[in-house]
Amino acid sequence: MKANYFTAMILGLILSFFGFQFPSVLGTSLNAVGITTAPVALFAIGAQLKFTLFINPVRIISECTFLKLFLMTTLACFICDLIHLPPTPSVAVILCSAVPTVRCQYAVAYSHDVYVEQTESIVAGTTILSMIILAILIAMLA
Repeated sequence: MKANYFTAMILGLILSFFGFQFPSVLGTSLNAVGITTAPVALFAIGAQLKFTLFINPVRIISECTFLKLFLMTTLACFICDLIHLPPTPSVAVILCSAVPTVRCQYAVAYSHDVYVEQTESIVAGTTILSMIILAILIAMLA
């Protein structure tokens, strides 16, 4: 079965719903493994990226990066101001809008062998540029 993670999530939700508690040794072990899942997955995807940012069509990559990092951040600021969101949630919304393109986008492209190189470039480009954008946003919002 390809969706073991989905099955595990459903099983975990069912056990949690019924209040099942693992023995402390097993619970501690599962927590230790669980907290490493996201970093290991990000490392694995990062190791697969070829950073072909300048090999692929630069125009489409630049447009996607601009839309993700500038336009979405500007739109987030506008919406927070429009609905009079308090400062703390506004900061969270604006910073979340500037984070890099989701890694699962690359995983889907890779698994279906569709636009893999372009997706690699967009993920790499937005990741690199988001470090700069996030630093600027944090300085402006502080």
